Amino acid sequence: SKYDEFFVGSNAEKVVRLAPCPVMTIRRLPQPLVFEHIVFACNLDEKSTYPIEKVKEFQSFFGAKLHLLHVNTPANFNPSKDLYVRAKKFIREHHLENIDFHVYCDYIEDDGVVHFAKSISANLIAMVSHKRTGLSRFFVGSVS
Repeated sequence: SKYDEFFVGSNAEKVVRLAPCPVMTIRRLPQPLVFEHIVFACNLDEKSTYPIEKVKEFQSFFGAKLHLLHVNTPANFNPSKDLYVRAKKFIREHHLENIDFHVYCDYIEDDGVVHFAKSISANLIAMVSHKRTGLSRFFVGSVS
């Protein structure tokens, strides 16, 4: 029922949250399978391990442009100047190439990721799952 999905979440969301390995969910298979623009949405302050090496492998295999994205929201606003300094450090530390950094402003993070991806006709979105459980997941939610 629709109440079950509200309280429990979709099967894909549960797998993303609980799987012990990286998970790729595909909403609909693009024809042909080409990834020209990959969006990597991340919070540049996160202490968790970024899956950036796998993202770099996809980028290299498909010869894609990588779009490093930070969504700025009213609840978690960061000045652009600070974000660009942190992004430059992130790009340097992870030896990223063929990359653009973007700051996209929206009211909610997940909306910002989707709106940005649509604006550049992205073929793939990569992001980190926080693996929230219990009440934290219920009240904070999951951008992934």
